[in-house]
Amino acid sequence: IEKLQVQTIEFQEKSEVQERQSKSLAESYDTLLHCKEEENKRLREQIDNLLFKVSIFFCINSIH
Repeated sequence: IEKLQVQTIEFQEKSEVQERQSKSLAESYDTLLHCKEEENKRLREQIDNLLFKVSIFFCINSIH
């Protein structure tokens, strides 16, 4: 019975470690995802800004 109790405790400890690792991994993934979203948002803003400048440039050129 003692051996079984020891094995149960070891199993619980391993499970807790795995749970912590899974949580840590999930948090890392969420952070990475958030960073990518922010990066994409910045890129979209830069592209919009460029398109706006290009359209103004063509408007000015078409007037001349």
